[in-house]
Amino acid sequence: MVTHGDSPRVVLICHEGDRLDHEGLARWLASTMTLAGLIIIRDSGHARWRAARREIRRVGWLKFLDVVAFRAYARVAFASRDNAWKAVQLGRLSERYPVEIATVPPGMLYRSALSSRLAIRRSSSTPSPLTGASSSVLSVVT
Repeated sequence: MVTHGDSPRVVLICHEGDRLDHEGLARWLASTMTLAGLIIIRDSGHARWRAARREIRRVGWLKFLDVVAFRAYARVAFASRDNAWKAVQLGRLSERYPVEIATVPPGMLYRSALSSRLAIRRSSSTPSPLTGASSSVLSVVT
């Protein structure tokens, strides 16, 4: 945990594949506040299918297919340019905020369609992201 005296303690919640958030934004937060932990959300494939079905019910098949087609096109047409831009931005953030975030305890938030209630699991090896005590990493299953 990176501490800054009496500054506010914050926990960053971000998606697993988004390096700009869990590396870049985490560095900025750790340089200005006490970054007490990272909660990294990992969606299961089943959760994505549920979200797709909800979106189809909400906007209909035609609009849903339009969005899917645009996302596929954007991934093919702009992926290399976007990845290069992200790499440059991560480098800039690392230079501007040279805070070591490896000491921030990560938690994993797993979303699962199998359970509709919140379940919290802890592993005993890492300090708690919220308290800093030697209790655990937070894992949440929804």
